[in-house]
Amino acid sequence: MPLRSTPDKSALRVTGLCKNFGEVGVLHDLSLTIGAGKRVALMGRSGSGKSTLLNCICGIEQFHAGSIEICGELVNTMNSKRIEQFRRERLGYVFQSFHLLPTLTALENVEFPAQLIHSSRDDIRNRARELLRLVGMEHRETHRPDALSGGELQRIALARAVINHPRLILADEPTGSLDSTSGDQVLDLLERISDEKQIAVLLVTHDRNTARICEHVLKMKDGYIIGDNK
Repeated sequence: MPLRSTPDKSALRVTGLCKNFGEVGVLHDLSLTIGAGKRVALMGRSGSGKSTLLNCICGIEQFHAGSIEICGELVNTMNSKRIEQFRRERLGYVFQSFHLLPTLTALENVEFPAQLIHSSRDDIRNRARELLRLVGMEHRETHRPDALSGGELQRIALARAVINHPRLILADEPTGSLDSTSGDQVLDLLERISDEKQIAVLLVTHDRNTARICEHVLKMKDGYIIGDNK
């Protein structure tokens, strides 16, 4: 089935999204749009549906009604192989628990997603080193995760998230494991990278300070988006 393109420059468009687990509805008629290079925070208590929404956006969870478009491509028309490829090429991820591979160095962790899409090895290494410089971690490129602080790990995770030139970053509580100083540094970097590279960000958080880098703050409760606080 051909993929439909949108005439605007939205990085993400969610329309009328509904998701059930069994007979229990967990997402109810959700709609949101993020323009290219824009940042939106999604706030709400645990169990409000934030993580389920992220899983639907990246194709991990199927949904029952509505549509999700990323960069003009409909996720819900893709087969599993195409979704996997699409995630690698168009999406970047930043997690609370970093998810770096423990046996790889900082440089190798940044390179890893690019190796999965068969880029030139020399090009991958050059890009990875450039990104480590961008996040101030070039002096730690040979260190493995167990030799790095939480703030350093998240900087490396940020570099890894943009190695494949994504148009959208999904950031799930990116400062949740960090002290306030390290958290602020990571947020400033995420904002800078988003602005410089025109990458949209959907940031899930329960912390108002973390949401400060976003143009809009959406609030979720019981599977509904109940307001825009900016």
